[in-house]
Amino acid sequence: IAVEVTESFAEYIKTKPIVFEVFGHYQQHPFHLQGQDLSPAQPSRRHFPTPMPLSKPVPATKLNPMNKTSLGQSVSKYDLLVWFEISELEPTGEYIPAVVDHSGGLSCQGTFLLHQGIQRRITVTIIHEKGNELHWKDVRELVVGRVRNKTEVDESPADAVLSLNIISAKYLKSHSSSRTFYRFEAVWDSSLHNSLLLNRVTPYGEKIYMTLSAYLELDHCIQPAVITKDVCMVFYSRDAKISPPRSLRSLFGSGYSKTPDW
Repeated sequence: IAVEVTESFAEYIKTKPIVFEVFGHYQQHPFHLQGQDLSPAQPSRRHFPTPMPLSKPVPATKLNPMNKTSLGQSVSKYDLLVWFEISELEPTGEYIPAVVDHSGGLSCQGTFLLHQGIQRRITVTIIHEKGNELHWKDVRELVVGRVRNKTEVDESPADAVLSLNIISAKYLKSHSSSRTFYRFEAVWDSSLHNSLLLNRVTPYGEKIYMTLSAYLELDHCIQPAVITKDVCMVFYSRDAKISPPRSLRSLFGSGYSKTPDW
């Protein structure tokens, strides 16, 4: 499958879904009758994305400790789609999104394939239905920490928690009249963690995990909203060529892609 990439096409795939339809002809098979069931069809679990594990937020360093107040009446509810990218500095001076390995087949659990010792940026894009009640004023802080080589989290006072430098935060223009896009970008120098896990090539079979928490200020809200995600990473040598195979499997989202994680 090939398509000419134009500026309008690139903008379309950033903001709108691409639907693949597969057509075929039925052929009789030996288990057709046995496979028939007159009972109401139950939805298959494989059609639903795997729930993303909720991470405990990394505490903010620039904000006062937040206390959980009693919840009042719910005014409105919004579903957020959050898009995470890690970009690396190329010799051309541009920051290019890193390859993400989705071969595990689990939703929201891709592995970022990174180069050791390269300058990086983390970009977060929030997408939601438009509404007068939800307006992002500013990004108070983007905090990263809990670097580890296992999914479980061991709270340790020795863990280095970094508050990243926000270099941009803005609303994006969109061709969609029903959705809002808010994006912010921060500089991430992994060497400041002083962690061996981030300052070496990842041994074969090992993966590195880190928790990222964004604190955002909203109109008419006393406390900031918090968005938290665990990111999974593998570090290769600085000069390693990461060129995933182009296949139908990767095209349909089950392999490698130069795309963000959600």
